[in-house]
Amino acid sequence: MLGMGEPVTGEEGFPIPYTPLKPFGPAVAELAGTGVHGAAANEQALGGGEQPGANSITFQEAQEILSGVQKLKGGVYLIGDIVERGYTDSSVEIGLEKAIDKATITNAVRDTKLYGRIRWSSTIPTTGAMQVAGPQAA
Repeated sequence: MLGMGEPVTGEEGFPIPYTPLKPFGPAVAELAGTGVHGAAANEQALGGGEQPGANSITFQEAQEILSGVQKLKGGVYLIGDIVERGYTDSSVEIGLEKAIDKATITNAVRDTKLYGRIRWSSTIPTTGAMQVAGPQAA
């Protein structure tokens, strides 16, 4: 029997076998996703590759938002890493056939993930661009 104020150590007073705690380093690594069971292991199990983060915008999200914009005069194209990787962590590069569509899109995406993250391009490259909205978008 222990007296008041005496520390509990060892196996005394424990109904299950005593297991000493391991150092915090491995536990912190697991919580950070860098341990043997964390994100690194999940990435290998999924075949490697990068995954979008919480603040990323995927190609599908951008396409859905832009395809819902009404009264466009020309084609709207997604350009750059969002087309190449399927998502972007930074700004979404958009190319326009008609400059007048810039104001239409800006007003239409005001309540979406795209608002404030668009980088306008004055040219549309012949490769690496996908038309997602406009009169002839499929």
